[in-house]
Amino acid sequence: MFAAVEIQKMWRGARAQISFCTKILAVIQIQSLVRGGQARDLLAFKNFVARKIQSVVRCMIAKRVYKKMVNEKHKSAVLKLTRKNSSKIIARAWLRKVDHENVVHNVNLLAKFVRGWLARIHVKKIRTVIKFVQSAFRGSRVRSAMSKKVSERNTASEP
Repeated sequence: MFAAVEIQKMWRGARAQISFCTKILAVIQIQSLVRGGQARDLLAFKNFVARKIQSVVRCMIAKRVYKKMVNEKHKSAVLKLTRKNSSKIIARAWLRKVDHENVVHNVNLLAKFVRGWLARIHVKKIRTVIKFVQSAFRGSRVRSAMSKKVSERNTASEP
């Protein structure tokens, strides 16, 4: 009777511990997903703001250069240059935008794979630690049960 109760007690404890570890891992995974999403949103906002600032500064610089050229009586040369090269300027700007979008897509794809790889390594480490803790826990339970049995035998055999 005592052995059955002890086995049930150990089994319930091990099952509760496994359930707890599983829940902890799920919580950690959910937290990491939420934090990753928040970090990506913040990064996207910061990139958007940086692009806006750069755009405004470039416009200001271009206006200054244009006004300087106009003030130097080169208005007709500026207009000819602008008309002549406008299609090239637009094409260049479009290619830069497309190239930038491709780079951003590739970087995001690479980041996705790296995050997955890091998560797999992290889960593997956690599993190793869990197995070690479980084996140590089970070993201590078995050793304590065995020592109790040995002490019971010794007390039973002593007159």
